[in-house]
Amino acid sequence: MINNYEAIKNLMHFEMEGDVYFVQVMQRGKDKGNNRDRIIRDYHIHSFVQFEKDFKDMVEMCEKYNARAMIRLNQRSTLDANIQTQIECLRQQLEANRVMRKMIRTGNTNAGFPTLLSAQKFYSSALGTICTEASETKKWIVDIDPDMVNELDPCFHDVEAIADLFEKFIVGECGMRDNVPKIYCRLPSKHGIHLVTSTFRKDVFNNRFGRPGNQDQYIMTDANTNLYIPD
Repeated sequence: MINNYEAIKNLMHFEMEGDVYFVQVMQRGKDKGNNRDRIIRDYHIHSFVQFEKDFKDMVEMCEKYNARAMIRLNQRSTLDANIQTQIECLRQQLEANRVMRKMIRTGNTNAGFPTLLSAQKFYSSALGTICTEASETKKWIVDIDPDMVNELDPCFHDVEAIADLFEKFIVGECGMRDNVPKIYCRLPSKHGIHLVTSTFRKDVFNNRFGRPGNQDQYIMTDANTNLYIPD
């Protein structure tokens, strides 16, 4: 069982109206031997009080559906998401109008009509994709998995050793101007470690640890991380 509630709570902050963190309880396809992820429920966290209350429900959902609670560590904004939702709904309506006019003019009623998505789907998508976290507080995740382990290399002999190496290199070598990168915490993943950092020089890190053709394989600039995973 993985419970990162306390560590993640320490990474959160609320200052402005509309500040929100986006959490999804999902069944991961790879946990069930397929490639289909299933979203059980979305949570929009607006305060620490709500987070504490909703976390209990998240745990129940995870236990019931054998799912994971996943959180975006970077802040979102309901205000921005509402604006984006309105834009997408209007764009969708314009496309539907265009197709309808074409069908009337040509008499071809068998032409495919665009699938109309609900405003709620657009809203969830906006919260998932539009990050409003300030650059000074933005958090990245360096993903460390067991397949990176090399028992013959003392710096790579287990995931903790790799995390130690990455932390030291990021802080010592990957600063930007006068800004020294921060290591916020280590969060356990299903099989490895998510190293939570501030922004840093990706090019320097990738020149040292990246692989040709997949330079950013370790660095996730706005990805989900585990909030809760049941046994």
